[in-house]
Amino acid sequence: ELRGTLNVCRSNAWKEIQFLRQQLSVASNDKGDKAIKLESDVDANVYWFEPSWYVDPVTRGFLKECIKRGTESLLQQVADMERQLDGYRGQGKSVLDLLDVAMKIG
Repeated sequence: ELRGTLNVCRSNAWKEIQFLRQQLSVASNDKGDKAIKLESDVDANVYWFEPSWYVDPVTRGFLKECIKRGTESLLQQVADMERQLDGYRGQGKSVLDLLDVAMKIG
């Protein structure tokens, strides 16, 4: 099953690469009118290669775990910044004061 998936993946990737090469060749052609005509005749939204079609269950689980950890990290950063902002507000400082401090640090 994995071998078949990889064969389809490789085949579709090469189809897309070939299509893009043809488009570059036509676009770089000296005859600008031909390139414009081709672009209007060809559906540029046709894709043969979609990476998500070829993700196996193990990789999918790994990616979900990475996304989960990344999301948790970002949520923690937001919570930390909200606490910092509350601290500035408690000192009578405005958001503009906080931005001024952040600009000096960054």
